[in-house]
Amino acid sequence: MKHKIISGQELFDLIQSLTKAEKRHFKLSTAKEKGEKFYITLFNIINAQEAYDEREVLKKLRAEKTKKNYSQAKKYLFEKIIASLHSLGTYKNADSQVKELVETAKLLRYKGLYNQAQRYLDLAEQEAIEGDTIYNRLHINALAYNFSINATDAVSPVDRTQALNASGKKLAATLARYIEVYHIFRTVKSQQVVKPYCRSREEQERLLELMAPLRDFDHENFPVIGSRIHYHLTMNMYNAMIGNHAQSVEHCRQVLELVKAHPKIDNTIYPQLSNYISAALKARRLDDLEARLEEFLEGMQVNPDYHEQKLIYERWLLYRTQYLNYQGRFEETLRLHKAERTRLAHYSPTTNYISFLLSYHLSVAHFFCRNHAEAWALVMKIVNEQDPRSDIYLYAKIFSLLILYERKEIDHLPYALRSAYRALLKKERLYAVEKLLLDFIRNAGRSVSKTDFKTLAQDIERAFENPFEQGMLYYFDLVRWLKEK
Repeated sequence: MKHKIISGQELFDLIQSLTKAEKRHFKLSTAKEKGEKFYITLFNIINAQEAYDEREVLKKLRAEKTKKNYSQAKKYLFEKIIASLHSLGTYKNADSQVKELVETAKLLRYKGLYNQAQRYLDLAEQEAIEGDTIYNRLHINALAYNFSINATDAVSPVDRTQALNASGKKLAATLARYIEVYHIFRTVKSQQVVKPYCRSREEQERLLELMAPLRDFDHENFPVIGSRIHYHLTMNMYNAMIGNHAQSVEHCRQVLELVKAHPKIDNTIYPQLSNYISAALKARRLDDLEARLEEFLEGMQVNPDYHEQKLIYERWLLYRTQYLNYQGRFEETLRLHKAERTRLAHYSPTTNYISFLLSYHLSVAHFFCRNHAEAWALVMKIVNEQDPRSDIYLYAKIFSLLILYERKEIDHLPYALRSAYRALLKKERLYAVEKLLLDFIRNAGRSVSKTDFKTLAQDIERAFENPFEQGMLYYFDLVRWLKEK
């Protein structure tokens, strides 16, 4: 196995990612080797560090009075850990299972055991069908021709080749359709990252043009389950981008059903469950979310992978926070984050984007609990550190205006208002709801009556009837705040 030169930090990160079971397996797998095992000494030194310190590593190695090459030792240790993880089966999915069977078939053929080799190739094909890995089926089809040359049965090589050619052409056509759906999925996903909502007519027309090929696809009759999943994932994103969150939830539900019915396609259901919960929150479909959140969190117990545990946990905490906030249970949100401090520290650092979303929604809870200083500190963290092009930055700028208003810092409002206005205008995010709110804040210096708040609430509720105006609902329940005034 060949790897590039490994840095000490990369090696440290790999060692720190290992679970107790993986470290134990590594030690047991290397215990059988005889002679000096310098790489084990290096492993123990790095494993004992809380943060990587190369000077300290070299100092301890010199104390061992070894003349081994440090650079080569790092590379060798890296290779031994990777080999240990492979032998333990730390990561396996439908694709890796097929490849393992194919490699066994090729090895048996190399040894001249043709009948055994063919049986393993047949097993690989069956695994590829169950796992819905169409590209593996094409590879197996190509290998089957080479294997057929050594076949010992009575089937004519010409007949066998014709059958393989027919099935190969069918697989190629199926793969072409799958790739077309998958490429649309990837393109729409990249578009969604840039603009989560297509609110202008031009944006909607471009998105419709991008989605046009899917109109001619009868997705229920797709021969590949993976392409059905990607179809529904694409439709989920499309509906989310045009504000049709109810349809988005329905497509996420279809994906969940497909994945549960075909578990070999994807070893974990949790990414799709995450999509469903996110879509349901945006659609304000909260009825079954308590159970869904519990099901999602169970993924931490059944998944031994620390990285996957971390991804599940941080998203669960975010969704749970949003779920409580949407129900107006703000005090419970604060208790949740207090109770989760230890576990959150264990899985830190959280993904950057998730970290900012958690800060934002926790800030909202503090805001409604009248903890305006805490709300301000969390929002300023986003404004000062987040990319100005992101939606979370723009909504943090708007939210900061409401905090200033509640703190009665009227003198600071004009500058903050101009800054928010410029940011929204630059990103083409200044729509009806934003304009209504900014105009209201602009007049905050004068006396504002309860009637003014009531009128603004009514105007915003009317604006929210347009699905393209509902983006703010995902970040802040503006109507709730206005009605509480």
